[in-house]
Amino acid sequence: TPDDFKDVVDNSDLIGEDKTIDAISGMWYWQKENINSKADSIGEGCTLKEFKKITLAINKAALDDDKRKEIFDHAIKILK
Repeated sequence: TPDDFKDVVDNSDLIGEDKTIDAISGMWYWQKENINSKADSIGEGCTLKEFKKITLAINKAALDDDKRKEIFDHAIKILK
């Protein structure tokens, strides 16, 4: 229930200590920021510019876009 996780609002340090809270907080953030619809719009062969748009939606301070894109491209090949 939502009451089970209310302490996370008051104590964000709890994130990272419990895998369930970690997963739920990640899902909450993706829903709140409408990231899924953005992420669904890219795929294999996407440009660095397209990839960076999603990366910045997830983490505004994201660094090393080239390395992140390389990892993304590798993951796409594995998941095919």
